Amino acid sequence: MATTTRRKGEPIRRRARVHSTGVRSTLQQAVASLRGKGGDVSKFQTAFRNGMTSGVETAKSKLRPGWMSRAEEQKLFEGWDDIFREIRERNVQEGVHVPAPADTRLLHETNVIKPLKATHGARRRLPVRSA
Repeated sequence: MATTTRRKGEPIRRRARVHSTGVRSTLQQAVASLRGKGGDVSKFQTAFRNGMTSGVETAKSKLRPGWMSRAEEQKLFEGWDDIFREIRERNVQEGVHVPAPADTRLLHETNVIKPLKATHGARRRLPVRSA
């Protein structure tokens, strides 16, 4: 780490600069360090191993059956849209949900804290239907 001083005499720690003449040489150094030349030899191997492990685990999870059948999953989620729309409609009626302006240039003029407090403070009762 290179150190310099401020006006008040306090040292500032800064990273040492890479010795390069421009963007091209900096990119060449970055690629070379990924390949293990002049840098940490295990970077590329570790990234490859992590990618392979993640790919194998993803493939295994796609091939084995889930904890519920597709029909049961579909049945579980089929009423969620109606519940969401009901909650949304109630929030609009009670003034908890304040619509965003249609012109996105005016977004910076709105304060999101008040609507968030109202949304989080609203009492809710969700109906639970048994099958």
